[in-house]
Amino acid sequence: MHPNHALPDGQPPGPSSTTRRPVKQRWLSLFYILGLLLVFLLSLLLLPTDAGIGRLLWGALAAR
Repeated sequence: MHPNHALPDGQPPGPSSTTRRPVKQRWLSLFYILGLLLVFLLSLLLLPTDAGIGRLLWGALAAR
């Protein structure tokens, strides 16, 4: 029997791995990534101005 035919119990084979992800899952992934970016940007804004990367960041902004 050819592998594309129905399964022995009469049910068609399940979705292949090449099918698109559901819309809900794509939205959740998008919001997760946006949340991570927001946390990263907020952490940059909250760095102290007198130490490490905070000094570089705020010094570069003050030089403008």
